[in-house]
Amino acid sequence: MRNLIVGCGFVGKRLARELVERGEEVTAVTRSGVSLEGVESFEADVTDDAPELPEADRVFYLVSAGGRDTDAYRKAYVEGLRNTVNALEDTSLVYSSSTGVYETDDGSWVDEETEIDATKERTHVLLEAEELARDSGGTVVRFGGLYGEGRIGTNRYLDGATVKAGYLNLIRGEDAATALLAADESDEDLYVAVDNEPVHRHDLARWMAEKTGREVGNLVEETRTPNKRCSNKRLRSTGWTPEYPTYREGYAPFL
Repeated sequence: MRNLIVGCGFVGKRLARELVERGEEVTAVTRSGVSLEGVESFEADVTDDAPELPEADRVFYLVSAGGRDTDAYRKAYVEGLRNTVNALEDTSLVYSSSTGVYETDDGSWVDEETEIDATKERTHVLLEAEELARDSGGTVVRFGGLYGEGRIGTNRYLDGATVKAGYLNLIRGEDAATALLAADESDEDLYVAVDNEPVHRHDLARWMAEKTGREVGNLVEETRTPNKRCSNKRLRSTGWTPEYPTYREGYAPFL
């Protein structure tokens, strides 16, 4: 299996290592190159028109936007994806999306069947990219908040930081990598990838304070939006099981 990882960053590097361990060929496509054992590096900017890309049996599109404005989103998630699909016809595609498409504010549960009433322009762009991926025969994986080595974020919850109310939906980077593979190898074309337990921000702050011996942040009643609880039931039905089933197992080694 020849794998192409377009956008080899936080999740992509972990996916590359997983694929190499499985004995598969991996090429990482980035603007400036990567240095990973067992991984071929290929420099290209897929947001440019008609990029030349290596042949592959399977492509993982994991590109991140360079900013949060709508133009940056469209260039990275729609234009870059379209260019990649056009350059790699008849190649299996897995597209990394976000649970940010759910604008739910009331803490209710959401999953792949939840109807999305998009009001934000960035949400419309994300959904347009998902539609492009699925119409191309690809599989879409909506990730919750990614964390792991190099991305912990304890300062947002401790030592006087303001911590608003509401739920977080998290997934550690290593589990995100295996989720991509499980989704590709299964029957549906849309999966939500989070761990087994949404956590209230206040509970996470208290837990982190206890584990680190630092002061808990300033817990306020104002709710940060969106505010929802994401279900991973469909993804777990494929046989996928997160190595780090909750934030406790996932964060503990770093604290």
